[in-house]
Amino acid sequence: MSTESEARLQRLIDLAEIKDLPLRYALLIDTRNLDGFPDLWAERDTPAEFPELDAHTFESGVDRFFRSSTASVHFVGNHLVEFDDEDHARGHVYCWAQTDRKTVWVEQTLLYQDRYVRCPDGKWRFDTRRHLLWYGTAAKEHPRRQGPMNWPHGKIDGDGSFGRGSLPEGFATYREFWGLKPGETVDGQPAGEGDAV
Repeated sequence: MSTESEARLQRLIDLAEIKDLPLRYALLIDTRNLDGFPDLWAERDTPAEFPELDAHTFESGVDRFFRSSTASVHFVGNHLVEFDDEDHARGHVYCWAQTDRKTVWVEQTLLYQDRYVRCPDGKWRFDTRRHLLWYGTAAKEHPRRQGPMNWPHGKIDGDGSFGRGSLPEGFATYREFWGLKPGETVDGQPAGEGDAV
């Protein structure tokens, strides 16, 4: 394989690793997996300053970023990555986020502006993220205030397709974060059955 081909292959590998970071970020936040979260971030001696977010931000802001919402769903969309050099890159990541702010279900469309760095162990990690909001709006109906739906065992037509499912309480990391036993929910309301693996 030529040097040029090797460089192009490495760039594709780097791109795949970088594009994986926002997907992992979304899942780790939604499942409240705090143990996996630090591995996404590069070590920084100096904390980033607002509006930049970094490992220090989340380490010191567990209540703000993980407890202010009892449930969330982050859907990652468009992701453009531009390389500054072999070990530094920038990204623009669109995201549709839904979050339970206890009294209201909020839907947001946002843009993350990321800085990525290849760390000494060879892994790509976030250096910083900037969270920019297009808009946030309250949902007309709060989806977690529905009766339970036991998909796929219930009716599949009409209102059999509506109801509260088993997530996020179906994630073991989520239950551990909130101190719940299997079958319990954070708000005490019944939910559908089924654990994630």
